[in-house]
Amino acid sequence: MDIVLMVKMLVLQLMCNLSDPELERQANNRISFIKFLGFPEKIPDQTTVWYFRERLAKTGKDEAILAELQLQLDVKGLEIRKIRSKMQRLSRPIPVTL
Repeated sequence: MDIVLMVKMLVLQLMCNLSDPELERQANNRISFIKFLGFPEKIPDQTTVWYFRERLAKTGKDEAILAELQLQLDVKGLEIRKIRSKMQRLSRPIPVTL
């Protein structure tokens, strides 16, 4: 599993407020998403995204990733306040039909 790709998927999901199934669709169809992801050979499916996000939340690494992302954006004068609240919301169980 490409960790950088997975984190980029979560960033897209949070910034665009997408469900897991919609993220998978958009990542396979939008050239801007594909370019941001680095033109991967295979796009992770919705279940892979869900498991990755859950694993980050259970280990607490989601906060470390957000802190690092915030640090890098601060250097460039950008903000991600919306992402932090969205990440907390997404870490809660969401009824999803697989």
